[in-house]
Amino acid sequence: MDPVFQKADEVALAFSLRIYGVDVLKCSNEALFCAACEHAGMLAALRWATDRRWAWEAPGIMELTLPAEGRDGPSESP
Repeated sequence: MDPVFQKADEVALAFSLRIYGVDVLKCSNEALFCAACEHAGMLAALRWATDRRWAWEAPGIMELTLPAEGRDGPSESP
């Protein structure tokens, strides 16, 4: 196993992630999906509110990682 990945994995496992009060390893798929959607929505709102180049419901606004050309906001239309 890659040592960098192994260290990140150990750190992640050291924290107890709870989904609606239930450990993430024991929560239902539905609860996990709902929480993920809520977090993606918060990320979209933050991007939209802090960067005028983002339009509400723009493609990629909820992506956790953006392509290299999108890291500074959405691509400009010609």
